[in-house]
Order: sequence, then structure tokens, then C-alpha cells
Amino acid sequence: MSIDTYADLKTEVQADLARTDLAARIQRWVSQAEKLIFRGGVFEGRRVSGLRTREMEKINATLTATGGKFAVPSDYISPLELRLASDLSITQKYLPSEQLFKQENETYTDGTGYYSEIASEIYVRPSPADATAFWLRYVHSPAALTETTQETNAIFPLYSDLYFEATLWKAFEYVRNYEAASRKLQTVVAMIDGYNRERISERQGEAALVIAPYMAA
Repeated sequence: MSIDTYADLKTEVQADLARTDLAARIQRWVSQAEKLIFRGGVFEGRRVSGLRTREMEKINATLTATGGKFAVPSDYISPLELRLASDLSITQKYLPSEQLFKQENETYTDGTGYYSEIASEIYVRPSPADATAFWLRYVHSPAALTETTQETNAIFPLYSDLYFEATLWKAFEYVRNYEAASRKLQTVVAMIDGYNRERISERQGEAALVIAPYMAA
């Protein structure tokens, strides 16, 4: 059976568990699985990266700075690039916050600046004029799956295999089959790594890397 909706996912999880009495727990397992899929974390002593595919990329071109900062979008996970909305050729470069504020007293003249994330806001320095608009490309958190009201999202059912394995990981933990849960977690980590490598390959293309000869100044 193909997994195209939340209802399909629920059916297949119950079939693999051979338990139909745990249907009420599946929403919780799916939510826990999404935390790993979207954001990664530390599991069984190892750092796991979140899924990073083109479907998780998003653009907001109407972020307006006030006092040199603006709030990140509600579905924001991490930045990819920040540009001046009025001139997309002008990029704001990332700096850690301890370096960013060294630009505090400089002048934001040609639109070129630096940015850093602090809490739920992005700070730009030198500080631009209020109402300066920015174009942000970022990794977003897809809508959480819920039965009947959110049967699909930006990455599901495209990555339904990942959802299935990650949900079973939490399901096996719940029924205290820790060996099976550990195997599922290993499968999930391998799948995320594989999909992330595919995305890197897509970005780099398939052309052979050409190394230029060393040139003396």
C-alpha cells in the first residue's frame, strides 16, 4: 500500500506493529518523529542532522527591519541567505554575534552588511534605516501532520518512507521493543543522511571539478 496521507501512515504503522489498540498514540509518535525529521538532535549519544531538502526551503521577501533587527518567520528553522529586497544582488554576510556588533558604529551606506541570529530575531549591522526590507531564504518547518485536518505537508507524502520509519521508531520504544526501536533509528538517520547528500549533489551538479593551477601574484 502506498502512503499518501496521514490516514495511510496510521494504517501502515498499526499493521507493522500488529496492534490496532494503540491508534490513539500514533499522533504523538508522528509528532515526535517530526521533531527529529525537521530539526535533528542528539539521539542514543549521536548527533543527528535534520532533513534538508529543496522542499524545506522557503523565501520571505517582506521582512522589514526596525532598529536594525526583524523577527524570523514563525516556521523558521535556520537561514540560508539574506539579501536586500530592493536589490537582490546585495548579500548580507553571516557573522557570529560576538563579531557582528563590532560593526555597530559603522554606516549602512550601500546596503552591504552582516547579520546574526539572536533568539527569535535577526540583527543586521551596520544598522539599516527603519523600514528597510530584506529577502530571506531559509529552512522552514513544514506543517505538522494531524489526522483529517493536515493529511499532507511540504515533505509528506514525498518522504513518506522517512515518516513511516521514524514513526515506527517511537512506536517500538512505546511497546518497549528497544532493539527494534534502535534499528529503526539507525534506518532513519541513514535515510536523512542519504537525502541530504542527494541535495548537496543537486546543488553542486554533476560536472567534474576542475582545479585551476597555482598562480603567483
